[in-house]
Amino acid sequence: MSIKIQNTPNRAAFDVKSAQDLRTQFQKDPQEGLKAASQQFETLFLQMVLKRVCGMRRRRTG
Repeated sequence: MSIKIQNTPNRAAFDVKSAQDLRTQFQKDPQEGLKAASQQFETLFLQMVLKRVCGMRRRRTG
């Protein structure tokens, strides 16, 4: 049974199984593997930005 990265957005790129799935997908189809890796990066980046914005709002409103 193969798990598709795009269908499991809650899996993090730093999860070992997820990283292995990304590697396997990239070996099978480099274009799709790159797309999956970029989606993981985008997800992590947006989470970091949202955490930062929420933290700034809390400090501002006290």
